[in-house]
Amino acid sequence: GTYIHKCIETYIKENLSDNILFNQGKLKLISDSLAPNYFSDLENSIDPLLWKNLINNFCDLINNDLLEGISVSAEKSRQINFKDNIKLTGRVDILIKSENSNKIIDIKTTSQKPTIKSVISGDEPQLSVYSMLYPEVDELKYYFINLHKQEISEKSYSKDDLKNATEKNKNLIEVISNKFINNDKFEATDDIRACEKCYVKN
Repeated sequence: GTYIHKCIETYIKENLSDNILFNQGKLKLISDSLAPNYFSDLENSIDPLLWKNLINNFCDLINNDLLEGISVSAEKSRQINFKDNIKLTGRVDILIKSENSNKIIDIKTTSQKPTIKSVISGDEPQLSVYSMLYPEVDELKYYFINLHKQEISEKSYSKDDLKNATEKNKNLIEVISNKFINNDKFEATDDIRACEKCYVKN
């Protein structure tokens, strides 16, 4: 997944100054040049080949999103002061700006897709957090890249679709903020999945 993200990020940073649309040949060359940095046994690694097989489909998909765009950026970070004691930070894979609308694209390379229900309810908060960080964005979407099934798909959400999830995020941040203000203890969770990506380790 990191390899694919880096290929796309590098292409955007190096090749979109004159033409906003993706060129399949250039993306393949970049992918070839970056592969040795991510695969120690390149001759026996199948993922770079599988990615190259999907590059034409990927370019068709993203160029459709770029048709009305006037600028595109990769790995765009933003931080806002949500509360006096809380900073909300995020980094989006792709940000496309156009005259009438803006969109964020998040690239997923895992086989597990977040369900529509989990996204709009806020149980999967990534896009709704992006919506809070980038209020000028109208559309937020996932690209799902499955190398081994050789499939690329997409799922789009509007800002209104994420309204309830955004409110859930705000309420949770309010709870966290109040705990810091009141020096309250945070209760441990029995769900180990909630701790897997937490940077706080005992």
